[in-house]
Amino acid sequence: MILNKIYKLFSFLFLFFLVTSLCHAFELEFIPYQGRTKEIITDHFIIIFPKRNKDVAKKIAKYAEDIHAKLCPVMHWHPYEKTNIIITDHTDYPNGMALPFIRNTIYLFICPSDLEETLRDFQNPLYSLLLHEYTHILHLDQIRGAAWFWRILYGKFYFPVSGTFRWYLEGVAVLAESKYAPGGRLDSSYNDALVRTAAKQKKIPSFNKLISPDVVDWPHGRAIYHYGAKFIEYIYIKYGKEKFDDLYIDISDDFWPFVLQFVMKFKKIYGKSLNTLWNEWIEYEEELADKYPVSEYQSKKLTNLQGNMLSLVRGKDFFIFSNRSHKNDRYIYKLDDSGKLKKLHLGDHRSVSLTNDDEYILYTQSINYPDGSTIFDIFSYNLKSNIEKRLTTRGRINYISFAENSPIGICVSHTGLGSKLFKAKFIKGHLKQIEKIDVPSNIKFIDTPSISSDGKKVVFGAKLENNKYRLFLLDLETKVFTLLDENLVAKNVRWIDDDSISFIAPDGITDALYSLSLSNMQVNKLVSSYGCVLDGIVVDDKVYYVDYTPSGEELFVTDRVNKISSIDSSSYEVENQHQDIKPVKEDWVIKNYSGIRNFLPGVWAFLPYQLSSNAYIRLGNGYFGIPFIGPQFMLLNPMPLGRFSYTITVGLDYLKLYPDNSLSLNFKLPYVNLTYTWNNWLGGTKDFVDNNFYEQSFNGCFPINFSNSLNLYYSISLANFGNLYWQVSVIHSFNQYNFTKEKITNEIRFVEVLSYSFIKKTIKSSRWDRGVYLSLAAVQYPEYILDNSPGYLLRGLIKGRVPFCNAFFFVNVEGGIDFLLQNVFITDSEMFRLSEGLTGGSVGSGSGGISTIDTKAFSSILTEVSSGSAFVSTDIGFDITIYKKSIYWHFATLGFKEFYLKTYGEFVYLYNAENIDNQSKGILFDGVLELGLDLFAAYGNIEVGIVLGGAIGYRVGDITPAWGVFAYLSAGL
Repeated sequence: MILNKIYKLFSFLFLFFLVTSLCHAFELEFIPYQGRTKEIITDHFIIIFPKRNKDVAKKIAKYAEDIHAKLCPVMHWHPYEKTNIIITDHTDYPNGMALPFIRNTIYLFICPSDLEETLRDFQNPLYSLLLHEYTHILHLDQIRGAAWFWRILYGKFYFPVSGTFRWYLEGVAVLAESKYAPGGRLDSSYNDALVRTAAKQKKIPSFNKLISPDVVDWPHGRAIYHYGAKFIEYIYIKYGKEKFDDLYIDISDDFWPFVLQFVMKFKKIYGKSLNTLWNEWIEYEEELADKYPVSEYQSKKLTNLQGNMLSLVRGKDFFIFSNRSHKNDRYIYKLDDSGKLKKLHLGDHRSVSLTNDDEYILYTQSINYPDGSTIFDIFSYNLKSNIEKRLTTRGRINYISFAENSPIGICVSHTGLGSKLFKAKFIKGHLKQIEKIDVPSNIKFIDTPSISSDGKKVVFGAKLENNKYRLFLLDLETKVFTLLDENLVAKNVRWIDDDSISFIAPDGITDALYSLSLSNMQVNKLVSSYGCVLDGIVVDDKVYYVDYTPSGEELFVTDRVNKISSIDSSSYEVENQHQDIKPVKEDWVIKNYSGIRNFLPGVWAFLPYQLSSNAYIRLGNGYFGIPFIGPQFMLLNPMPLGRFSYTITVGLDYLKLYPDNSLSLNFKLPYVNLTYTWNNWLGGTKDFVDNNFYEQSFNGCFPINFSNSLNLYYSISLANFGNLYWQVSVIHSFNQYNFTKEKITNEIRFVEVLSYSFIKKTIKSSRWDRGVYLSLAAVQYPEYILDNSPGYLLRGLIKGRVPFCNAFFFVNVEGGIDFLLQNVFITDSEMFRLSEGLTGGSVGSGSGGISTIDTKAFSSILTEVSSGSAFVSTDIGFDITIYKKSIYWHFATLGFKEFYLKTYGEFVYLYNAENIDNQSKGILFDGVLELGLDLFAAYGNIEVGIVLGGAIGYRVGDITPAWGVFAYLSAGL
């Protein structure tokens, strides 16, 4: 009986965290404006797209209906409503996203998938990307039998299959993408090399370590795709499709959303535990790896960065390259021939180039623009002064190559509509004479180019309309494109000398580095490996190449050996493999997009919220307060493009017998966000103290209160110079009786906030690890407006944080002043905080606001209130990571992420203009110790944070030391 109650309690808590986290995650759906929005409605889909992407939308409509016809019988599911497909080209990062929550929606970021190394083998990228995402929809959307109880009770938010490991969800989608379209990741040389090299070194991780996005070991977040897909393929082939289907069908019928059931399901369906099956698959991969021939080349490893090597160029006696690693972060590095490694620049870089000016290098770097777009632009970097300068604005320049002996360079821009080429000159730190070059219509994607040392010719690989990579030469003087070979596959092409080039091409099931003589078209193999050669540079008698290793992509060097060779690409270029697209209706009617059909609420749920009353327990000279929690009914609906959402809540204050109501309308616009909020509740309190209820009421009644607020706000990225945030708010509040002012009040106030942050958060850190944050907030209660009592407040904050040995040193300095000296600032602290991420607030956040000084040892319910008309406070201390590792304790349904400690001191000086004789009580200081634990729940799909802390302090003039304890709980995706 007790175990059953615990089981049900855990199920409820999981549901609570799931709905609040998922609702919070809908903030990710914002799609920036890209011109007039149109739509195409087919039998099973609604395709929403910018007008300029009309031709892409028609192709997607055709693909979608074909994929639906193929996959629905295979996945044993037909969605009950049409699936929204949103086409967007606002980012230079290819990706897709599928969400069944609220409504079935697919987001397709249609910049070329070839920009991502792991997706380069897609022979029809749009088809494969859509197939992958629609597999997610059909997989996650399934709900049967007893699980329908939750759909009826809460709306479209609970999906039993969603409470499983991400590697399982992505593995199923990658299997489908590889089985029903050509060039999927299970057929790619990159994925084969990843698993093969890990198996050879016996480094395939256990399934409970594959938690995205915090997989700390190589290949980080991609691990869930590669290992997950290989395992799913293994059990699909060995044990058959029937058991494969039975697994997710059985999960979709689960009444209790108990995530441990996923692990137990394998025993039920396969007759073997998940751990046994996983180890069986590892043994299979290790046997395959032992049969693969070991590389015959003797090489020396030059780097140990354990990440992705994205771009590589060679100087006279050094290399410049871009690398992304969870261990060593994202940097451009300089590697001398002596082996000395130097970090040059932190950031997301896609392409690096030397110039004919020895002082400068150029690179492309992603920029977040205020309208929500993420675009790569060209930057220069002075190697002597370490000064960076942006050379293009909204250029969408992904690849660059500039000549060694000439100012001429070539730039490649990619959008969802195709690739563009530009010729430019780099002179004295500036780009000049930028000229567009017309690209042949049969070229769909241009790979990394290489310009000759004199700046007259360019070689590059390109994907054609038939989805095959071929080798091209461009004469920059005549603007003539030449296909060098009808059958030669070529990627990452580079000049070796005036007559020969190097390139990457297939070598059996992997890739190798080859050379080609332009005079006689002879092909030589330069180097192959046990892993997968990704890039290479030939210098005289040496070959420098990037190879896949069990710990990452690293730079190697070997002696140059020319072996006459031929290239067999047949296994990578099978014509229309698995992709016989059936004829479908194509006379689509294109209409203006209408979101009215989505106005009905998609989620309704009961959630807890904190009442204004508390139960107080006497502790010494103070009281320990426990908030009363009541039920709250919530209606939620974000629109598909994420530009509008609304939330309606009705909570029951059962102590006052009154419904607490709220309405929130949220509008996201290109350069400003707008929020309107209305709240209605009863004032006063009904507290339970010393076994009795005590009311704070007026004439025996609790007064009616309501408020209206209008907020304008936006965050502006300043590229590498930080981030700027501004907010302007107007807040109206009505109190039938104000207990502080002892009268009816009808007031309005104005709030302005301006903040600036310059923060460098490394990808290996859990919290921001270095930088500065500044904030200035002002509040005005202008006299003669409604019932306002005049008030003018100003509050400022400075936060700093820097690495210190193996910890982080931080300091927070705050100050505030009430210009009318009305003693509005008070010391207070929250004992409990439950961040539910649903409506922007938190359960237990009643003491927040511009007038509150958070002092952990001085909660107003444990000690008398300190107040003043001005204050200065300082927090100073250390944030120390005790232990960090990503692993899932499946038996406990939780995963471990990080255990950390924060120790710091707080000092506050309060100036009290009305109490000159007792100024000493305005000086407070304490010591605080926090223990934090970051966890995963629901197989890595939900992050949970727990903070427990305590503080002991002293207020000058008091006899008894103050103390405080607190607990914070947060959950989110």
